[in-house]
Amino acid sequence: MNQIYVLHTGELAPYREAALAALSDERRKKVLSCHTEQDALRSLGAGLLLRHFVGAGPFSYGEFGKPCLPGSPPFSLSHGGALAVLAVGEPGTELGVDVEACQRDWKASVARRLFTAEEQEWLSGSGERFFHLWTRKEAVLKCRGSGLSRIKVFSVLEDRCCLDDAFFALRSFICADHCISLAVSGGSAEASICMINVQILL
Repeated sequence: MNQIYVLHTGELAPYREAALAALSDERRKKVLSCHTEQDALRSLGAGLLLRHFVGAGPFSYGEFGKPCLPGSPPFSLSHGGALAVLAVGEPGTELGVDVEACQRDWKASVARRLFTAEEQEWLSGSGERFFHLWTRKEAVLKCRGSGLSRIKVFSVLEDRCCLDDAFFALRSFICADHCISLAVSGGSAEASICMINVQILL
């Protein structure tokens, strides 16, 4: 079964220096290049999850930034709101994960640009539904390794969707007022969610 590891990045603040020291040079540079403290903590949390559950690298990257580590299980990383999330899948599958805080503002004009007509109708003005759709779209594109230009050509209303003749299983979860969505190609999207204490990552 797929595993989704979730870290509340606010818990990292007291351990910032120790966490930075634990990271690879590559990830440390990413953290230090962030423009806000919140972004830095999210990137720091993502790096700690990746190091602990997948490996320290070095990583290679696809055209749209999808990371890969030879010999590791398939994985996908995301951070948004107050959470960093790492999904780890079964060998022979591909997966993508995305997370967003459900309480953020959103605009109807953005929904019109991103979602199909059927998705816009289902949305019905609900912020939680907006981020349900948005995270599913992002998860599929991450799984596929595609850019945002393809975001409106497929629907994620069902738990299975198709993009460019490839099929994806979908699953969404609400966790700590955040929406987490997982897309899997070549397998099931069933997943177990595990909240991680920062101290086990240091």
